[in-house]
Amino acid sequence: MPAPPFEVIVKNRAVGSTVRKYPGLFPEGHVFHPPVVKFDFRIDPEDQPIGEDYLWGYGVDVEEFRHTARQCNDCLRKWLEPLDLWDFCLIIGPGPEGDLIINSEISPDCMRLRDRQGNSLDKDLFRQGAGHEHIVSVWSGLVGRLPA
Repeated sequence: MPAPPFEVIVKNRAVGSTVRKYPGLFPEGHVFHPPVVKFDFRIDPEDQPIGEDYLWGYGVDVEEFRHTARQCNDCLRKWLEPLDLWDFCLIIGPGPEGDLIINSEISPDCMRLRDRQGNSLDKDLFRQGAGHEHIVSVWSGLVGRLPA
């Protein structure tokens, strides 16, 4: 079954597209309670937000997807403690039995994760111009910190 043409993004903090596309609405790092769940259209090169009415029209139970994304967020945040999960994206789609499954990897490349000092442990390293060796070192260290 092909992946749906949209991704589900959970934002625990304002970062990335939130502060870029909505300047002045939230300062970077603003904590969301509850986390914001948004949907982006993946076909567009800039992954534009897609309105929920379009998703309903496509046959998506938006509330079920939101619930699944928030459950994943709760699990990831507990598993990654004491690190701070700022945001992450998932591809969620229907499985063979019709139940929802996560159809994407969960890695530093699809999230923003900070240590206690606020250092990036994620895709922002690349975006900030870090070299290959530094990224490999940080991500290898991250893997070593994670519980089994």
